[in-house]
Amino acid sequence: MSQSKPVGFRLPPAFARKLVAEAAKRELTPGTYARRIVLDALAGDAGRVADELAAARQDLARLRADLGRVAFVLLADAGKADPDQAEAWVRENLTGA
Repeated sequence: MSQSKPVGFRLPPAFARKLVAEAAKRELTPGTYARRIVLDALAGDAGRVADELAAARQDLARLRADLGRVAFVLLADAGKADPDQAEAWVRENLTGA
């Protein structure tokens, strides 16, 4: 039966502080949290999570665009704003621009 091998590394102070803070949020020691991060990355989970995050960001962008179109139609068709005003409201409040 193989034994686990100890691994050690140094972190710049800013990253060490971030590791400690993130571990504390999860009620883990910094070493346990670092081990999880490394194991997840080596198992390929980090890439999967990054892919899922990118897909979620694309979905969010599409939803924001859809919401903008809906708001524009509601504002313009309800007579609450002319098309230029509706477009300006959507741009200012929903597109993040």
